[in-house]
Amino acid sequence: MITPKLSENERERLVALNSYRILHTPPEKEYDEITKLASLICNAPTSHISFMDSDNQWTKSCLGMDGKDIKRELTFCGHTILNKIEPLIIPDTSKDIRFHDNPFVKGDPYFAFYAGFPLVNPEGHSLGTLCVLDKEPRELDSDQIMALKVLSNQILKLLELRRKNIALNETIQYLNIKNQRLNDFVKVTAHDIKSPLSSLVMLADALQDEYWDSLNSEVKNIVDHINQSGTYLSDLVDGILKNSKKIDDSHLDKEEIQVKTNVGNLISVLDVFEEVNFNIEISDELEIYTNKTAFNQILTNLINNSIKYNDKEVTEITITITEDIEFVVVNIIDNGLGIKEDELHGIFNLFSTTSNTDREGFQGTGIGLTTVKSLVESLGGTISVNSKYGEGTHFRFTLKK
Repeated sequence: MITPKLSENERERLVALNSYRILHTPPEKEYDEITKLASLICNAPTSHISFMDSDNQWTKSCLGMDGKDIKRELTFCGHTILNKIEPLIIPDTSKDIRFHDNPFVKGDPYFAFYAGFPLVNPEGHSLGTLCVLDKEPRELDSDQIMALKVLSNQILKLLELRRKNIALNETIQYLNIKNQRLNDFVKVTAHDIKSPLSSLVMLADALQDEYWDSLNSEVKNIVDHINQSGTYLSDLVDGILKNSKKIDDSHLDKEEIQVKTNVGNLISVLDVFEEVNFNIEISDELEIYTNKTAFNQILTNLINNSIKYNDKEVTEITITITEDIEFVVVNIIDNGLGIKEDELHGIFNLFSTTSNTDREGFQGTGIGLTTVKSLVESLGGTISVNSKYGEGTHFRFTLKK
């Protein structure tokens, strides 16, 4: 018996093998189906898919024998992986100097025939083999050899898919950690900013309440500016804090909502102006199963925007909610300022604002619509916007039913 040599790049080969994290994993249907096919195609009683680590051959899928680890020095496959191009086919193991006195040839299970096909990954490393074995000497025809090569390629595709999934999961875990750290940083920073900012606004309010009449016009303008800027910054910090909260659909409690009643109640408690006319088109029977808080937050933000950014004598807002097989479709259409075409593309980006100012002369913080988009997506939907500057805006979003 001749002991198989180690690969020339054995260290790199083992690193490549470990990157798939396939060793000592439980059986999988996809691999078992391949060994069954190999056995049927070759009419061979035994077939297996195995991988070669530093000392042992480990079996992922096996038909016709147990799947115990085998010392590498005793394996046929240890020789197979040395040739990355051609399979190793031994018609009669008793006549081959490498195997004639192998314990698996001389004793149970008395293998007389072996055909092994190396599993070579895209980087050129032989990870293991697909092989068929028989207790009688024999040959494989060209069709059987071609079929085993095809099955070997399928194993490699499974392995590459496994490696990509591993990399994807690691990336997701890394991003989740980074995102949590960023959220924590934002919360702490925003909190540290908000405290002195609130004090600044309170001082400006105190000046207006207690000393306003004694201030000259220039100082009054300064105090007004401090108050307005402080209020704007405070709103900005509040928005950052809200946006920093991670919205995860798997953690959102859901309930049945009677949509028309819910929207009616929502509008009745909004701090709206008398000159707002609502046109609501919702079926009395429409119900959805979703997170009520998130749904109402989306509606509240979009309706408030329609009111705040409106320059008409009477604000007109049309709300239509319909359903199809999979989604609830919500449309909110207003007759407000509209959005310039060149500003539409970034409307949902964080801190992206338009040139519009609200009824009080302030620009938005660029946080509200980002939060809306995150909420919509967390509920399995999408959001889009169409607008004509000077005529109004149409927001359309969907929620998965």
